[in-house]
Amino acid sequence: MNTTPKSPQHFSPDVQHNMQHNDPSQKSSTANWDRVTGRSAENLSALEIKDKVIEVMLPKVSSHGWHWGGAEAAMVELGMDEKLAIAYFPGGIVDVLSHFSDKIDRTMLKSLEKIPYDSLRSKDRIRAAILKRYQILEPYRDAVRFSLSFWTMPNHLGQGQRVLWRTADRMWNWAGDRATDWSRYSKRVTLASILLATTMVWITDRSENAMVSAAFLDRRLDNTADFGKAMGAAKSIIPNIFRQTLRGQGNREQSSREQTERGQSSQNRF
Repeated sequence: MNTTPKSPQHFSPDVQHNMQHNDPSQKSSTANWDRVTGRSAENLSALEIKDKVIEVMLPKVSSHGWHWGGAEAAMVELGMDEKLAIAYFPGGIVDVLSHFSDKIDRTMLKSLEKIPYDSLRSKDRIRAAILKRYQILEPYRDAVRFSLSFWTMPNHLGQGQRVLWRTADRMWNWAGDRATDWSRYSKRVTLASILLATTMVWITDRSENAMVSAAFLDRRLDNTADFGKAMGAAKSIIPNIFRQTLRGQGNREQSSREQTERGQSSQNRF
């Protein structure tokens, strides 16, 4: 039987950080945890540790941008081995930025619990969620700007779209959307495009309470509402047009066959 000890990377992040902090040689680093988190490292989950890594990185992103070295430095500042960063973010810097967005989403949903949900229409709920997210992101405009630059790179577009979809999906779920047909996807695709366009305005918006961004968002939502009405009418009109087109095509084919048969009959008489 193989009794070779497993290296740290064979264990889950929770097990790894417990292993490290139970090592006597690492005990002196726990002061960093207590200073940054207010709790001992042994009592933090993997999700909380990743959240803390993002919190340590954010103040430096405005001057250095998002980079993997920043994640490793954050691990060291938190009292952990920098090599464990890859255990918490196995996708590298892509996972770091994805977790930044995820953390903001969770904070947004927590804050939305205080909003009088039942008194709002679906469109107003979506508007409240978007503006709440920008309110949370206000101290991190540079981080958002660097994130946009990162996600728009060709090799990151696919993952960036998934991160954007996740935010749109969470907003619609909070707004009460329970659709399971094609409208579920169309709503989220539409909201994702609104989020991207409005964020591009927001990162340069210096108006009081981001009024310019809010006005831009309102116009997009109003246009979307008009689009929804048009699509509702189109759903009843298009099938009729489609049936008429098929009926007309069938009539033409029938007429063509009759003409061909008449022509062949005329040739047989000669």
